[in-house]
Amino acid sequence: MHLLLLLLSVMTFTVQSKNAVEVSGTCPPLLEVSYSCTYQKGDVRAGDTATLSLTGLNGIALETVAIYMKSNKSSGAGKITITADGSVIGQEEGTYAEWFGSYNNTDFQPIGWSGTQKANTLQVQITGTTNSLHIEKYEIQYSEGARYTVTLMNGSEVYQELKEKNGGGGVVLPALSSTGEWQFMGWSETEFWEVTSIPQFHAPESTFMPSHDCRLWAVYQKGSSLKQLYVKDLTEWGIYIYFHSVTHKAMSGTPVDGRMESAPLDLNDEKQYYRVQYINPDTAYIFDMRSETPIGYSGTKLAAVLSPWKVYHEGEETLFYTEINKKNYVLWPDLTDDYGNEWYTGLRLAEPGSSPIRLIAPMEQHISYTCHPEAQGIEATPAGADGKEQVLMNIGDYELIIKNGKKQLRLR
Repeated sequence: MHLLLLLLSVMTFTVQSKNAVEVSGTCPPLLEVSYSCTYQKGDVRAGDTATLSLTGLNGIALETVAIYMKSNKSSGAGKITITADGSVIGQEEGTYAEWFGSYNNTDFQPIGWSGTQKANTLQVQITGTTNSLHIEKYEIQYSEGARYTVTLMNGSEVYQELKEKNGGGGVVLPALSSTGEWQFMGWSETEFWEVTSIPQFHAPESTFMPSHDCRLWAVYQKGSSLKQLYVKDLTEWGIYIYFHSVTHKAMSGTPVDGRMESAPLDLNDEKQYYRVQYINPDTAYIFDMRSETPIGYSGTKLAAVLSPWKVYHEGEETLFYTEINKKNYVLWPDLTDDYGNEWYTGLRLAEPGSSPIRLIAPMEQHISYTCHPEAQGIEATPAGADGKEQVLMNIGDYELIIKNGKKQLRLR
């Protein structure tokens, strides 16, 4: 596992303390670095662990990962594990003398991995088995990932093509003007027509990191903005949706096996409607609106039992929480499992305070979202004598007739 040095971009992480490294060289723009050693600085005794973790690599092609180490005068052993995107790509276990031919307490020598591996994350972990190994720095050589092109679609038309200036550098998404009653919101990775559940999208002026050549569609909203619907004044009772204002995930359904569903916010989905009954400004009961099933807790699990919830409310922020064994647990609508695959609502150990959790009053409100504001008003008409369906599209004062693939525009 000794290294062949190549002429590539290089990042260097020199150990400064048990919790810090100095970063130098050419790094990906969104790189984030963390380092920790269970003993001191880069010293790894038997049972100690030093870990360097990198995120934000965005698909660079790793070529070499080198750890510069020395040993004690006559001892030093350990295990090196190098992991990219959760998969082990390199591993070495033995004594320093087995790696380099002899022990050396004077000179730092490189050991690690070489190959070609695309990566978004990287972890280098050294666990000591015999006193002691001493780490000076980590050196990573890589080549940039491919430069991808993002095609921006505004309705059915290509608005712009953006190409990364550097592989892994991403592109900055523009803001578009609103069109009529449709307000521009951002860019979606999937195309859709009119929906009422809030879609996932990338905000304008944000940096989008493509993993391949792809398309994004402009997303538009019609109706009141969500912010206008946030509950700012608590009343004795009301019908509300409880949701996370950043991920737009809402509490849904009733408790099953200690948790509840988490679903995309939809003002028309009655599974997300809850009756909140305030005992006083600081305490409330919560019920499913459809079945009047109480939303409560048993220990740190959600349960269909009548339970008092403590209330934190400040401005447009509202969250419910409870104290269990002298610890506060917040009712949180966008938790994920250990693998980040499944969303659910549950209790999260956290202190009540400023948060993205909101109440929204959904009754008699209507918000729609679309990637095709130019096509709203489409309605199917009965088939003609020839059996071919006609489609009518209203565009201002005109009607667009599409029949058997042919188009006709006429004044209404």
